[in-house]
Amino acid sequence: MPQARELVLPPQAVGTYHVLSRCTRQEFLFGGKYAHRRAWVAGLLAELLDGFAIDLHAFAIMSDHVHLVLRPRPDLASSWSARQVATRGLTQIPVRSGAGLEALPVTRTLTDRYAENETWIKGHRERLSSLTWFMKLFKQRIARRANAEDDCRGHFWESRFLSVPLLDIGAVIGCMAYIDRNPLRAKMVSDPAKAEFTSIAHRLCAAGEGRKASYFCDEDRQLGAHLTSLKECCPVDPLTGERPRSKLSLDEYRALVAPGKLTSEAARVCADLGINPKAWYDVGREGGRFQGVAVGSRAARAAFAQTQGKQIIADKTGIWSDEA
Repeated sequence: MPQARELVLPPQAVGTYHVLSRCTRQEFLFGGKYAHRRAWVAGLLAELLDGFAIDLHAFAIMSDHVHLVLRPRPDLASSWSARQVATRGLTQIPVRSGAGLEALPVTRTLTDRYAENETWIKGHRERLSSLTWFMKLFKQRIARRANAEDDCRGHFWESRFLSVPLLDIGAVIGCMAYIDRNPLRAKMVSDPAKAEFTSIAHRLCAAGEGRKASYFCDEDRQLGAHLTSLKECCPVDPLTGERPRSKLSLDEYRALVAPGKLTSEAARVCADLGINPKAWYDVGREGGRFQGVAVGSRAARAAFAQTQGKQIIADKTGIWSDEA
């Protein structure tokens, strides 16, 4: 039975989440003759990230679903001035008026009016760091654009989006690599570094490796520009609220994502993350992982279980060294 959203995504929580949304009936509504819609997805995600206080760690836009690793930043939103909140809020969640409910242009006068409304500012400060609002706007706008193109009505997405807390560094980096390997598991490419619309392709391109910049469409480049550096992709310490820096290099991350048998470097990275290398090799060939109530080591899940009033949270990845 699905959990209540407020338990998975408590307001003002600074966590890291695996977010997954599938097309209705798992139809290939981003593939084949609809492949151009993947650029829509990349462009809209980039547009929303321009205004929201949310970090992007990884993404993979597939033919029938979208994978993201996101970290809401209410701490960042709280540092914005009332005018910044008003400008971002009016841009991302427009005020509408008239018979056609047209979005009002974001003018200085409109911004000043809403910047003085403390109740409105408080509500939108929270909305602009909310994954629920982020995904609501994303799914609505993609669905409306696709339905308009097909001249049809009805559901575009399959139910609500999945959001899974990633509890420790092993869960975060492991899920990022799992997402970047998605095109490989789907047999779309022989090397994840050559995949379209994935974060690994952008990370390598930015480092002067992999695909050339000309390979990416404008929307794809814009989304890649929002990626958090690997050094910053660490979960927040639940006790201190600090975000430690990771020592993971791009070469080490690429070894974790690379196809074929694990290299000695990849096995060492797995060990550093508390991941069983053999189990990780199996994950590379199988889908459906990094889901469930939460993902993390046995100790991390035990601590999280207490906050949820549970005795135990089962591991659905099968990758942890202390459980393999």
